[in-house]
Amino acid sequence: MAVDRVRQFRVVTPDGALRVANSCQNSELFWALRGGGGGTFGVVMEASIEIVPHPVPTVALQWEIDASLGNVTSILGLITNVASNSDKWVRDGWGGYIYPTYSVVANPSLNIAQARDSLKDLTDFLTRNRIRYQWHEFQTFKPLFETIIAAPIPIGVNAAIASRLVPASRFEPLLKPITVTKTLETFALAAGKFAFFLTSPYNYNATEGETSITPVWRDAIWHAVVLADWAYDGSAIAAKLAYTQTGLAIAPLRLLTPGGSSYQNEGDVYEPNWEASFWGPNYNRLAEIKRKYDPDSLLDCWHCVGWKGRNTPIASCHL
Repeated sequence: MAVDRVRQFRVVTPDGALRVANSCQNSELFWALRGGGGGTFGVVMEASIEIVPHPVPTVALQWEIDASLGNVTSILGLITNVASNSDKWVRDGWGGYIYPTYSVVANPSLNIAQARDSLKDLTDFLTRNRIRYQWHEFQTFKPLFETIIAAPIPIGVNAAIASRLVPASRFEPLLKPITVTKTLETFALAAGKFAFFLTSPYNYNATEGETSITPVWRDAIWHAVVLADWAYDGSAIAAKLAYTQTGLAIAPLRLLTPGGSSYQNEGDVYEPNWEASFWGPNYNRLAEIKRKYDPDSLLDCWHCVGWKGRNTPIASCHL
């Protein structure tokens, strides 16, 4: 996670003081800022972030599915294949972005021969279904990044989003047909607009406990996202319908992960039990730090730590 690499903040807290927060001073504020959400504890003026200077050779597999109605079966089959193999793939070091029609997964740990063997079940599926795919080898990260951002993803869209973190403990049940069906329901209700982000920080737990993100991130294999959009000139009714649609679409994954978590930045605006969903057991400590540095709740935002609730002016624009 990006917060794992932050080494220091310079932040103006609501009392007007400019503070330096790191592991040695103002450490509780440092912990809160590393995952506690924006617009909550102060105004960050500067962040010092660790970088990795050495090249990281990477192998990647990219594939595309024609977005035609006749390919719905292939898309659903792809979801089942991914669900059945995700536990193995992340343990092999794979991560990436899986969308209905365009996907790319990458691995910095395997050579090309090992990579082909690791994803053989997937490439066999792609071949059987006449889905185009291509292997890539990158010596540095930038060409891989450019490959990812070159994907045909629209921008400037009004969209309602909901997400769920699916931990490793839930992937054995995913092999059972009834549970795979729940996952497919998510796809169907989301009208085909979904994404599975693989690995998360599952293989990178060196800083576990040092940040305030929900601990579920450390055991998550999927960060699953569903999306519903509406026209740029659409009505409030159209917007409300989109939010309702995403809430229904993510419901099967909520049932699959009781007591689970969601990523706040891509979470449902109307996420139920949002304190636990976004921060898990860290919420109470975050709320204490919020009260210490902002006792008057000068900083307030929707479903943020210490949120005042629906009766505040900031909530008036929500449906």
